[in-house]
Amino acid sequence: MSIERVLRKLDETAEASRAAWNAVGFSVAIVKDGKVVATKGYGFRDEQNKIPSDEKTVFAIGSDTKSFTALIIAQL
Repeated sequence: MSIERVLRKLDETAEASRAAWNAVGFSVAIVKDGKVVATKGYGFRDEQNKIPSDEKTVFAIGSDTKSFTALIIAQL
């Protein structure tokens, strides 16, 4: 499957997921062999002012880092 086809499918899936979860916005990165292949933002970083999110938008993830840390420790 070509990267272009993968990215088209990602766009479809991301927008469908954003609508299903009623998410305002998020960003996605695809990493292959330790290198970033593609990045893209979906939705808005500021919904009220209709400012779109992009690959450089910084999102607050709150307490989710605790879960990430626990997962990494569990994998070790």
